[in-house]
Amino acid sequence: MKSLAKKYGGFKDNAYGNGFLFETAEQRDAFVQAADALIDNMPTEENSQPRPQPQVQTPPQPAPIQPQTQPKRATPTDLEPKILKIIPDDKFVSDEEILMQTDDVEPNELPNILLGLQLKGNIVEDAGRYKRLSTPQENSPKTDKFYGNDAEIDTDSDKTHAVRYRVVEADELTASHELTNMGVFENEDYVRKGGIQPRDRTTSEQQESIFKQAGNLNPNKSLDPARNVNFGAPTIRNDGLVFNGNRRVMALNYAYKNGKADAYKTALINRAAEFGLNSDEISKMNQPVLVKELVDDLTQEELADIAGTTSGGTASLADEQAFKDAKKIRAESLKLFPKTDVEESVDLTANNFSDFVGALLQDIATTDEMAALSKNGKLTQEGLTRVKRALWLTATQNLSRPWRRAPTTMLKM
Repeated sequence: MKSLAKKYGGFKDNAYGNGFLFETAEQRDAFVQAADALIDNMPTEENSQPRPQPQVQTPPQPAPIQPQTQPKRATPTDLEPKILKIIPDDKFVSDEEILMQTDDVEPNELPNILLGLQLKGNIVEDAGRYKRLSTPQENSPKTDKFYGNDAEIDTDSDKTHAVRYRVVEADELTASHELTNMGVFENEDYVRKGGIQPRDRTTSEQQESIFKQAGNLNPNKSLDPARNVNFGAPTIRNDGLVFNGNRRVMALNYAYKNGKADAYKTALINRAAEFGLNSDEISKMNQPVLVKELVDDLTQEELADIAGTTSGGTASLADEQAFKDAKKIRAESLKLFPKTDVEESVDLTANNFSDFVGALLQDIATTDEMAALSKNGKLTQEGLTRVKRALWLTATQNLSRPWRRAPTTMLKM
């Protein structure tokens, strides 16, 4: 205040010590006005609070980036329905044509998917091309009037598999061979559908035996409820493909066609309840056949085990030798199979097969056996027969190995 008074010409009143003196009234009035303004601007209780600071807007922070979880890759089994829809039922298509219609399957995944569909009877293969069956078979519900009791079968490897009794018409079954008045003939559809037949049914010995069985059917043997897969009803897949009991199916088919299966049909009707079946329904059928249908989807190795079981069956020494030989053949040897046109017949004695055949002989034959199987670097007739049997069995048992399409090729051999 003192400095303000001096500004307007005032000086301290020393007499009283509490005031200011001005020379003129104008100086005094200017001072009073300035002092009043100063007092008005002094802080009070109402306005003594500090002024609020302007708010600083903080930009929003981006949300933390979450690690992306890779979607789980579908398995070949998961992709089977999609591929099945792509494959037509009125023509054969190649691998490339199938892959062009989907982005969900990698080229290296397709062979396993196609193999799974073949084993389930959904598609057939012909020279590396595929066609969907027009009426793919599904597992029928157990309430179906032609299904009976659950049961089990045993194989030579001590494996047990669940089956259920079922009655089908004889022409619904697909066997490896067909028995006619002219002899035994291979059924090419059998292998294309994924069937496994390690035995050669076309030999004169086999044909004579099957004709004899067809002419003298023994219903008690045909309806034997034994667990051994080689006794009683044939073992089939749900689409009618026979995996054990091809000989029995051939004999029954021939017997029905030649009017010699009446005793079998009568026995089946009379014993229907034993298998949980309806005798009245069976009596209405034309050519009923009792079968054991596999309940589970089995691997190719498990199916081969069922097909190759010989205990109590009709395996010959040559069949047993073929089984032993086939187990010895290495994948490396199969890779030596020369490239050939699928329409060409396979001649194992040709020069371009020498490396392939030589590797096979090294796999299957002992040093002592080699002399009888090969002379001067060429297969003998005994050697040719033995190699063919081993190859056929290897092809039909091992569709998933490098030589996956061997069954179609072997039909040309």
